[in-house]
Amino acid sequence: MAINRLLQARHLAQAAAAAALAINQPKVSALKHYKLRGFSVERLMTFLTALGSDIEIRINPRRQRRGQADCGGGDIDMIGSFLTARYQRESGATGAVLQTNSSQLNNFT
Repeated sequence: MAINRLLQARHLAQAAAAAALAINQPKVSALKHYKLRGFSVERLMTFLTALGSDIEIRINPRRQRRGQADCGGGDIDMIGSFLTARYQRESGATGAVLQTNSSQLNNFT
């Protein structure tokens, strides 16, 4: 998990990691042991931005498997349009690729 790699690269003890992420030490321990129940995607993204990472969400059509009918990508287009419209509405950003940094994420979540 990227959060663990970033924490290891910074050589942070759990107490220091907790302070950097604004959570308590038991939650850092849960993250380090990949126990993600109770952490929303938005919260995990906030942790990543707090550790200096930018986040990019891409929506691509699923690769077609042999013998599988092509559904035309309509669901992907609909989900992508929804996410892009929501992001644009809430952040004022534009574009089909959603990118965020810590300041944009705080406004989006």
